[in-house]
Amino acid sequence: MVFFVALLVHGLLAGALYALLALAFVVVYKASRLMNFALGDCAMFAARLAAAGLHGLGLGLVGALGFGGAGMVALALGVNRLVLRPLVGSPVIALLMVTIGLGTVLRAAAVFLFQGLPAGLPLPSGHPGRAAVRRRTRRGGHSPALYGDGELGLAAQPDRRRLTGDG
Repeated sequence: MVFFVALLVHGLLAGALYALLALAFVVVYKASRLMNFALGDCAMFAARLAAAGLHGLGLGLVGALGFGGAGMVALALGVNRLVLRPLVGSPVIALLMVTIGLGTVLRAAAVFLFQGLPAGLPLPSGHPGRAAVRRRTRRGGHSPALYGDGELGLAAQPDRRRLTGDG
């Protein structure tokens, strides 16, 4: 049951993220009559900023999300001031190419800036610690597990009894 609830929460959060990205595409297109191809990369960069705030700076989950949001606001203002304003009145193809280039720059910057930091954010859960909740399957392996700090992962380990002799 715990695994089902974790999957349900994960699915709802992923769906909410996709809905927000779709809404961002619509708002940007309605406001500028231009498709911004860098929106997905901006979302990725914001998520990596939040993960860096959580794992690198030691902020809590709420602080890390605020850090990611504030970092993206600062990045958006900087891109608007330095890149987009000088291109007002340019052909549409120039603006399209700038959005593609911005996406490429954000992907490359994420590789270098967040190197060595975990990319994930744990889901908040009521289970303290890192103890795994696991069930034995009929073949003696482990079923998928929800770890106590909320990170969802598959327990894809070989059977412990074969390796250690205990059971």
